[in-house]
Amino acid sequence: MSSRHLLPGIAHQFRIAYERNCLTLLICGYKKLLLSRIVDLSWEEEKITMELARCMKLCNEERSWRIHIVAEPRLYADESYSLEILPKEAPKIDLQLLNWSSPYELIYNIEAKNLAENDWTKSTAAKVSSSYLTARYIDTGIENFINDRYANGCLAGYVLNGKVENVVGHLNNLLEKRKRTFENITLTSPIESYSFCYQSLHQKSKGGNNFIIPHIILKFT
Repeated sequence: MSSRHLLPGIAHQFRIAYERNCLTLLICGYKKLLLSRIVDLSWEEEKITMELARCMKLCNEERSWRIHIVAEPRLYADESYSLEILPKEAPKIDLQLLNWSSPYELIYNIEAKNLAENDWTKSTAAKVSSSYLTARYIDTGIENFINDRYANGCLAGYVLNGKVENVVGHLNNLLEKRKRTFENITLTSPIESYSFCYQSLHQKSKGGNNFIIPHIILKFT
């Protein structure tokens, strides 16, 4: 049997194992970043992602997983090639993880969003609205997986203020307020002994298929 024509069950097993490796790599990188003690809560979201990607690459080298980590790649869809959307207007994803050692291409996308339990002021005097971050996580995070702007992947929440449990509570309260209780973010099994791992069930806007989004909530406070 050609490696390009794997049985569906085998292909599914490859994908599930790869996704688990990607989540493990994300958490391993996060732990290294915390140990470095360089994180400044006044950093912009992109700065945290840049440092996180650097630490993930160190973990990748240690584990020899041959996962290529790309920061902010363009996601070109059919609309881009038909010029319905200009290439420079194609969406970006924060981190894309690619594997070239399997019998077929494996891609995993990670979209990162800042989160906070309370309103607060950065050391730069910039004011942060927790309600804005909560809505943004849903509107430009969850929604972009539902409408296929982002393909297979997860959300990484950077908690810069407050407790993770309360931040997740705010997200679920907003989903409930929008009559989307069935999409609640629920706790799942720890990964690499990290407890703040969640998931939520959604329905694709095209086709209506149900799918799950993993949420890895990374606490920096």
